[in-house]
Amino acid sequence: MIRARVIAALVPLVTALVPAQAAAADAPGSVVRIAPLAADRLPAAAASGYFVEYTSTGAVGAPVAVTGTVYLPEGSAPAGGWPVMSWAHGTTGLGDACAPSARPLGGMDAYLSAWLDAGYAVTATDYTGLGTPGGHPYLDGKAQAYGVVDIVRAARSVTPELSPHWLAVGLSQGGHAAVHTAHLATRYAPELDYRGAVGVGVPSNLSGFVSLIGPAFPPSLISGGTKVLVAYILAGLRVADPAFDLDSYLTPLGREVVADAGELCGAAMGERMASVSLADMLTKDLGAPFAQAWGAVFDVPVTGYDRPLLIAQGTEDQTVPQSLTEQLVRDLRDNAQPVTYKTYPAGHGASLTAALADSLAFAETLFEDVEPPADTTAPTATLDRVPLFLVGGAPVTGTAADDRAVTAVTLTFTDLVTGRQSTRQATCADACATWTTPTTGLRGLHAVTATASDAAGNTSGPTPRALALIFS
Repeated sequence: MIRARVIAALVPLVTALVPAQAAAADAPGSVVRIAPLAADRLPAAAASGYFVEYTSTGAVGAPVAVTGTVYLPEGSAPAGGWPVMSWAHGTTGLGDACAPSARPLGGMDAYLSAWLDAGYAVTATDYTGLGTPGGHPYLDGKAQAYGVVDIVRAARSVTPELSPHWLAVGLSQGGHAAVHTAHLATRYAPELDYRGAVGVGVPSNLSGFVSLIGPAFPPSLISGGTKVLVAYILAGLRVADPAFDLDSYLTPLGREVVADAGELCGAAMGERMASVSLADMLTKDLGAPFAQAWGAVFDVPVTGYDRPLLIAQGTEDQTVPQSLTEQLVRDLRDNAQPVTYKTYPAGHGASLTAALADSLAFAETLFEDVEPPADTTAPTATLDRVPLFLVGGAPVTGTAADDRAVTAVTLTFTDLVTGRQSTRQATCADACATWTTPTTGLRGLHAVTATASDAAGNTSGPTPRALALIFS
């Protein structure tokens, strides 16, 4: 019922979304369009959610359209809003049909629900080129990180209940994106409060290995999954670095496979590569020029992190070798980077669930020092009934709300003949629960009002005025 009400409430917002917004949506995080998600497209723990298309920064630095989804927890947002977990998905493929927002959640339902149950709103980018015009620059760390950041910006402009405090979490391709997000988030979006990142099964240190592949490379050294990975890498580099002459490395078969890699999702691409040898795709070793070009977009930085980073690795991972991840961790530690490293007896995909409890605990520490928002609720003051005639400096008295930490009450006396105003501080008792102000030195017909101030600096509006004729 809650979902239905929220989804229904979103429909007018979708209808009202201005076309002019799309035309002016060049700023990163600008919303182009949204659409409510049906209940069967939501994680089990989500109260509501919506599809969003927003502007981000692409592989060559120009504005691009990116899509994704936003899921909100059950219940009311806490003071300051829901903290945000920006989810970076693993490899699904490079074609538009591979965008996670276009596919059922499947096994991700339980994982995302765990974060929702923990009180996080979840944003989930599709990455640039998945479901939007242009190709997908697979494993281009910066381009994918921009999408991870900008969906937080977009979601906060649609949903005011989201706080500026957020973290990034990802697996595999998404682990790579999460770590790149960690490297640029505070500089790219300083108006947000990025707190840290979790990367699970993070690909790294692959440039040297991939550059060795060529016509003489033994097929027995490469698994079916690695063949798909390399095909995706080649197709992604064509998008990430259009100036790189990839075709000079490809045989006719290689060009066909790379074209297919730009369209086929994971399972279909696995079938396509089942009978293909990488050696038959290449005219020459990929070599140093490829390693340089691809490394420029893929390589994980080992300096420049300014927030905590958790890297999780499955010891049985056959996709991202543990030895390469541990080399990355050594490099980070050698450079005094704020990294925590944990391992789990799990394979590549299973390591995500294996690391969930530690990921949630790590995330909790990231938000421990977040200050609650200042209370801007104004205090109140009340004038007791003021006698019409006050003689001999008789006091004006009143009360103030005792649950607002009122620290001062100020009285304003306005002479209704001359217009002259004078203010006096009341003498408070019991934290201004009661107060009194003498009228000594005043004479004539006055309007009297009172205002209260609290320890946070909030000030009430004036009380309704009372009239008093004061005699000396």
